[in-house]
Amino acid sequence: MLSGLATSVRWNVVHAVPAGRQQLTSELPNGWSSKGTISAALFAGVARSHARRSAVGASAAASGDTEARSDRPDRPGGLAQFRELQGDGDGWKSKDLKVPVILFPVEELLLPGRRKRMHLFEPRWVSMVEFSLKRCGGIFGMLYFDDGELFPVLSLVEIMACNNLESQGRIVHVRAVGRGRLKGLTEEVISAMDWGLALAEEMPEVFEEDLEEAAAEALQLSNLLEDLDVEATPAEDAKGSEEVPEAEAAEAPQLWTHQRESRSSLGQLSPEKWRKLKTELYEELGGVPMRTSMLSPLTDGMEVRDSLAVLYASLSQVSLRLRKESFVSSEPLAKRLKVMTEKISELQGMARARRALAGVFGNEEK
Repeated sequence: MLSGLATSVRWNVVHAVPAGRQQLTSELPNGWSSKGTISAALFAGVARSHARRSAVGASAAASGDTEARSDRPDRPGGLAQFRELQGDGDGWKSKDLKVPVILFPVEELLLPGRRKRMHLFEPRWVSMVEFSLKRCGGIFGMLYFDDGELFPVLSLVEIMACNNLESQGRIVHVRAVGRGRLKGLTEEVISAMDWGLALAEEMPEVFEEDLEEAAAEALQLSNLLEDLDVEATPAEDAKGSEEVPEAEAAEAPQLWTHQRESRSSLGQLSPEKWRKLKTELYEELGGVPMRTSMLSPLTDGMEVRDSLAVLYASLSQVSLRLRKESFVSSEPLAKRLKVMTEKISELQGMARARRALAGVFGNEEK
């Protein structure tokens, strides 16, 4: 059971929850809200608050007052320790996790095995990071909002490094290590002055049937991506190369001071880049005890890590729509891989058809 808390937050030892926050259970007691009760207007208020504060963090970084001092010589225990803290020593039996969360737009969806660097400068997020390090094994959740609505699945992330910038906040490096289906949250989550908790059901990445079926599906998808043919037509290339005007880009609201991944399209995926991407994901997932449907977490001895790397490496290259669809899926790994193969094969067929049509009309003009 979780006990204690960072000194900046009051703690009720008897109930093992922060004072002022109700204990999170599946029944969602008073003080907790179901995900459907959060309105777009409230999220708009949170966005405005973050937009105002982002300028403060950016100017602090520009002033040179960013000498990083790591006050965490050793990383906390990660996902395995977090489960133990949640389950009175037997955290594997319970899939429900009470996790501190931070809000991001769904465009920042962080897939398992991917990393992100954040500069968290508001006192509430510094407090949340300290709580995560001291009481959650360095685990917290990235909770997403999508067009004013809560996205149903959050990313479970592990703090890999935390640099203390004193009054300028923390530079936090995180890695996504799992997914959680949202079941409830505290009202503090939507506050502009505090941080809150979510109740999330940890989603299995691997099912028992995947031990026999996932490898074949992963090989088929990997071979497809290594020889992918989705070259755009000249007209599409010209359209895709258009840049957002500098003035227009400057007006876009910035919710966070954080690293944004440079995402390329499938059309830019060479065989060498695909192999490198797959290898990087494989290495990142090493040692991560990801949730399975079986009696034990994913270990390096299970021959499915390569299949997981193929899935999430491929997802990092496709559209946001496809990433969202797969991210929320509760299907076995083999099924998710098969669906991704079908989707990308369809995109390849459409690209070839467009090129053929472009050639026909081009010849007619001549």
